Amino acid sequence: MTNKAIEAINRIKTSGGAVRLRLDKLGAVEIDRLRTLGRRLEANAIILISELERLEAEVAYWKTDATRARYENHTQEGVNLELKIFDMHRWISVSERLPEKSQMTMTFNVYNTMDVGIYWGKGKWNNGGNRRLAENITHWQPLPPPPQEGD
Repeated sequence: MTNKAIEAINRIKTSGGAVRLRLDKLGAVEIDRLRTLGRRLEANAIILISELERLEAEVAYWKTDATRARYENHTQEGVNLELKIFDMHRWISVSERLPEKSQMTMTFNVYNTMDVGIYWGKGKWNNGGNRRLAENITHWQPLPPPPQEGD
């Protein structure tokens, strides 16, 4: 038990002196109830002090540079992954950015039509396998990766 715990228990025990002065006016049943209550308070104080010490140790752990750096790095990796997933499932305006050359994408045009197409660069798109040039593309999004064996 730490010094803090011992000091707290001693404070609880010594504060009982003020209570003892009035015990002579109480009956045996009330005195037993007060003693039981005192023991419960003491036990709860020990539990609370233990929890406080545990939390202080946890705070000290998180204050270390190594732990904070590991957490921040992990958090940044998670944010990057979320952004990548978000990018895979949202429509991207062609004015915002264009896909890589020869990348297959889902396209959306001014006629509210969706199609699968390939971006050839310099603003040129091809619609799927029919080799027809796609026009008026306004938005695109990457296709999901192909299924793996066993999917």
